[in-house]
Amino acid sequence: MTFCELAWHGIAVRGPQPTDLDLWADQKALREFTVDNLRAYWRPWWQQHRQRRPMPLIVGVSPWFPVWAVLGVSRLHHLLATGSMTSKSGAGRYAQRMFDPCWQRIIAESLHLRTNGAEGHRSYRNPLARRRDTLAFLDATIDAALALPAKP
Repeated sequence: MTFCELAWHGIAVRGPQPTDLDLWADQKALREFTVDNLRAYWRPWWQQHRQRRPMPLIVGVSPWFPVWAVLGVSRLHHLLATGSMTSKSGAGRYAQRMFDPCWQRIIAESLHLRTNGAEGHRSYRNPLARRRDTLAFLDATIDAALALPAKP
């Protein structure tokens, strides 16, 4: 993923422009990596954090929890749906446009937390409710991303 990001969006600080270099960037390999990441990292991550044991509960009520999960998985969905990469904030804006209205509250909360209030809005008073919605969003979005057909 990093090599593709550098090849397509890199900014030279010193030396040649990334476009002048022969950087490896394979769209098919990126898709395969992304699908594998959803299956091997995100699905087990979701399973681990949905448990009602002390550590998953403590992690799940922290403000970074929806930022990491909601925007991270939205970013992977965006890549599989469009074939292009985006930032976590870009993924949040994409999710606002593309996902069911039932997810708008957790998406807006995640964007607000990510951007320090510049985007989205906060509406959760109860961190356990935010955790619950984050996990439900994650479950549905992983399934939706894995169901997307490969881009021709």
